[in-house]
Amino acid sequence: MNLSGESIFYASISPNTNFREIKRDVKEGDEVYLSQWEIDSDSQMHVYGIHPDFIGNTKHDKSNLVYKCIRKYFSRFFEIILKDMPDKKRRHLASAILANQIFKAKGLAYKENGESISIHYDAILYPSVTSHQNEYNLAIKPEFID
Repeated sequence: MNLSGESIFYASISPNTNFREIKRDVKEGDEVYLSQWEIDSDSQMHVYGIHPDFIGNTKHDKSNLVYKCIRKYFSRFFEIILKDMPDKKRRHLASAILANQIFKAKGLAYKENGESISIHYDAILYPSVTSHQNEYNLAIKPEFID
């Protein structure tokens, strides 16, 4: 999910997900390290979820429809702009471009009482491509980890 020259801390919810995701790139004799991290409950991490379960209330057709339309739009958009790239590179670059824009996003939202809230994202939660279960990864900006 990162563009060349950008650092991102990658984590997953389950150790099994980690091993499934790296198994194609790890060769016999390679060293692999697994560590466990905790996020403080008062950390105020702002997470952008890329999954219909994390977009509004998906029990309502409207949010599912919005998610499907956005997904279809971005799929077609990246298909057009990255059409001359091999599939593996295209998928990586498409997710890197989208993640880059999510991490750059900044703005304000307003509570009913008029109080403003800063909008930004420290991490992106996304489903693992190697799992057919409910396993998720986190891409976290290094500024949040520091």
